[in-house]
Amino acid sequence: MTRLALVGNQNCGKTTLFNRLTGGRQPTGNWPGVTVEKKEGPVKGAFNAHLVDLPGLYSLSPYTPEEQVSRDFLTGGGADCVIDVVDASNLERNLYLTLQLLELGRPMVVALNMTDAARAAGQTVDAAGLSRALGVPVVPISARGGAGVDRLLRQAARAAREGPPPPPVFASEPIRDELPAETRDELLADARYRVIEALMARHVRRTRPPDAAALSPKIDRVVTHRLLAFPIFGGVMALVFFTAFGPAGVLLNDAFAVLLTRSARLADGGLRALNVADWLRALLLDGVWAGVGGVLRFLPVVLLLFFCLSLLEDSGYLARAAFVMDKPLRRVGLSGRSFIPLLMGFGCTVPAAMAARALTGDRDRRLTVALIPFMSCGAKVPVYSLFATAFFPRAQGLVMATLYLLGVLAALLTGLALKKTLYLGQAAPFLMELPAYRFPSLPNVARLVWDKAREFVRRAFTVIFCATVLVWFLQSFGPDLRPTDNNADSLLARLGSLLAPLFEPLGFGTWQAAAALLTGVLAKESVVSTLSVLYGGGPDTLTALLPGLFTPPAAWAFMVFTLLYTPCVAAVAAMRREMGLPHALGALVTQTGLAWLAACLVFQLGRRLG
Repeated sequence: MTRLALVGNQNCGKTTLFNRLTGGRQPTGNWPGVTVEKKEGPVKGAFNAHLVDLPGLYSLSPYTPEEQVSRDFLTGGGADCVIDVVDASNLERNLYLTLQLLELGRPMVVALNMTDAARAAGQTVDAAGLSRALGVPVVPISARGGAGVDRLLRQAARAAREGPPPPPVFASEPIRDELPAETRDELLADARYRVIEALMARHVRRTRPPDAAALSPKIDRVVTHRLLAFPIFGGVMALVFFTAFGPAGVLLNDAFAVLLTRSARLADGGLRALNVADWLRALLLDGVWAGVGGVLRFLPVVLLLFFCLSLLEDSGYLARAAFVMDKPLRRVGLSGRSFIPLLMGFGCTVPAAMAARALTGDRDRRLTVALIPFMSCGAKVPVYSLFATAFFPRAQGLVMATLYLLGVLAALLTGLALKKTLYLGQAAPFLMELPAYRFPSLPNVARLVWDKAREFVRRAFTVIFCATVLVWFLQSFGPDLRPTDNNADSLLARLGSLLAPLFEPLGFGTWQAAAALLTGVLAKESVVSTLSVLYGGGPDTLTALLPGLFTPPAAWAFMVFTLLYTPCVAAVAAMRREMGLPHALGALVTQTGLAWLAACLVFQLGRRLG
């Protein structure tokens, strides 16, 4: 089987091409640094080939761990043929890596992607002439639309059979070996740039003034304006929250809750008709269905939120937001490059921590990973929605926005403290390519939303399912492992009672609340499923019961603690991988301590003001 490697600059369309060729569902985005580890998969169809999607890099002199992954793979000869994906609309920048790849002496094909964007910019590329000049095939393709990809694969298979092309000679005079290494590198870099200038002059032709491409600078003059940038960013995020948690989100949530309630009644009737044993019916309805259904109820809101964020991502606005946030982030010791991993934290801490590999320097990476858990991940949305619906039904959007902002504020304050203590020094210089604006691709957005939905449902029927069954068992049996009708005498009550005194100053010192937060360490959605199992009934029943179990200040304190305390075990494992065990443990202890203090402050202030 032929082994092909996809390599190229960041945001050149490699992962889109990988998904096109393999039928994969790897995440793509209109911002740099989407791929942070190599992805592999077989090429679909008749081509007997295996494809490797390498993290983006600008040269073979790596600065970040994911760039090192790409360089090691390429220099180690891990591929039979290298497919160099270049952005035709930014060809001059892309060609530097192309020349370095040619110097490796590997079989190679150049995939000339985004030719439509180049035409919109008023230029055409002579692919045949560029191919003759480079000595390797240059194939115009559209990774999004699929044009030219079959020809690309045929050329790659042919190049793998024929072997490497002759090594290129860029310098007009041989570079002497006795020169210092730094001097030789500078001379070779100058020679490459002279070759690129000649290639651009001969094979890139300006056909007309730019039209669509001029739209991006015009928009940027507004959205990155010194005075307007922050109000616009705030307005955009406010619109996202209003769309997800406003009337549309509430309507979808209520409709889905009715569907789940009716499904539970049908299931109950069916089990009774089948004369299923009472204990099994209790497990399936009061345990599994109450827990899993309590989480699934909030699926519409989660999907609506990710739909809005996917539109922003695919349009190219998120890269501008990173540029805008560079200055405030530097106050906490980070650069605008940390904004993307932090923003990804609103989805899930695990991929967000992995995305931090794109940052330069251990200090920036560790500090960013330490702050990511303060960003409220999608798994916490069911908890917020449950309490907001029960206590603040007319201000759910405001409650959600307040919690998200509180998480950001906690991250900023923690970053300031860490900058002056554990993570001394300055953030790395910020350099990020701003991709051109484009209309979001509905198939791409749909794929992103579908992936989120699939992950949410998968967690509901795996991690949440297992946690729900465990909680049902622990609250149904006593310490002597005999069934008990009073869950206050159960194993779970004993365990929760050990932790409950810690939460007395926070206003929810019951063993049920303590047990729910404890299971939340497995997965944050388990907080809702555990409460559903302990108090019985479906989502509507739990919503009606909560006002009798919590006061409004205690409800706020519970949400704040859920927002800030230790993330789930999967996120903890990702943090340990990216930071190292000592730094990860320190971050978790700090976060949980801050969660307790913040929740205590919220409850005590709320009780006095209320």
